[in-house]
Amino acid sequence: GGNQVVDTTTLYLDGITQLQQAQSATEQWDATSQTPFFTYNDGQSHQVWYENARSYRQKLKLALNEGLQGVGAWSLRYTDREAAPAFWPVYESLTSHVDAGDRWYTTSDTTVTRASTTVGDAVDLTVNNGSGLERIGANFDTLQLDDAGDRISLKFDMKRLTGGSISDSTGFRFGLYNNGGTPITADSTSGVLQNTTDDTGYFIELGVGAAGATASREGAESNGILAGPRTYNVALGSGSGAGFAGFNDTDLHEVTLLLTRLTNGIHLIIEVDGVAVIDVSDTTSGYVTDLNIVAFGIREIAYDYWLGNVRVNAYTVPNPEPASSMLLTAGMLVLATRPAGGLRRRSRHR
Repeated sequence: GGNQVVDTTTLYLDGITQLQQAQSATEQWDATSQTPFFTYNDGQSHQVWYENARSYRQKLKLALNEGLQGVGAWSLRYTDREAAPAFWPVYESLTSHVDAGDRWYTTSDTTVTRASTTVGDAVDLTVNNGSGLERIGANFDTLQLDDAGDRISLKFDMKRLTGGSISDSTGFRFGLYNNGGTPITADSTSGVLQNTTDDTGYFIELGVGAAGATASREGAESNGILAGPRTYNVALGSGSGAGFAGFNDTDLHEVTLLLTRLTNGIHLIIEVDGVAVIDVSDTTSGYVTDLNIVAFGIREIAYDYWLGNVRVNAYTVPNPEPASSMLLTAGMLVLATRPAGGLRRRSRHR
C-alpha cells in the first residue's frame, strides 16, 4: 500500500531536455522548493526534477540577498555551457555590475528609453540618435584586473531599429573605461559625454553595412570617449574576423568584449554571434587595469538601435587556499573562479 519508489536515475541536463521532448511532457512548477519538474508514463509513472533559468535565478537571488561570497555546483558538468546553457546568462545577469536600475547618460541629440528601472532587472534600452557622433554611458563600481588571468567581460544584445542603407566600417562603437576620478553625473549639452575627457580605456568599432572591426586603447581626449582614433590612442588591431561583414540587418546580434590580464598587459577578444572578430593584446606602457564606465555610440550616420541584457562581470583567479577550504567530492577537486568582491559588489548610480 501507499507510494513506492521503484527506481531512481540521474541524468545530465541535456539528457533531461531530450527526455522531456521525447515524452512530450509539460513542465510544472513546485512553489515550495522553487523547482521545475515534469511527469510521464511509459508503463510506469515517473517524476523528473531538475533546474532551469527560473530556478537558478531563485537560488542565486537567495545567495545574493544573504551576502554569500559565492555558489558551487555538485558537478561541473551540471553547469557546463553546452549541457546547461540556461545557467550562465542568469548568473551573469544577477552578478552584473550594471542593471536596469542604473542611470544612462547621453549626449545632446540622443535619448534613451528604459523598459525597466528596477534594480536587478536586465538592461533593456532603446537608443534614439540624431546625426553626428552620439554616445551613451553608465557608471559602475571600479573593477580591477590585478593578477594574470583576471577577467572582465562586457556582453550585450544589439539590433538596428532604423537607418536604411548605411555603409560605415566604424559605425557602431562601445567600450570600457576608467573615469579618471570623475564619473559621469549628468546628460551632456554637447556631443561629448560629460566628464569623459580624462577617461582612458578600451574602444571597439564595428561596421554597420560594411565590414570592419577595430580595437584601440583610448587616451584622455578633448572629444571624450568613443571619439575615434586620435593623438593619444594606441591602435591594437583590426580585421573583419571570420567573414564579419558588419551589422547589415535588423536581426538580433550577441556581442562580447572579454579583457584578460596578462603578466605584461591586457588581452582583448571581441566576438559577434559567437565568432571572434578581433583577438589582440595591449602590451604597451599605460595599459588600463581599472574600469568603471561602459559606453555605446554611433559614428556620423544616424540610426536608432536597441540594447538588451547588457552586463559587466568580473572574475578573479582564486589565490591558493588552505586545504580545509577546498571541496573534495568523489575524488574530484573542484575549483571555481568567483566574481570580484563576492557575488556582487556594487552601489547604485542613478
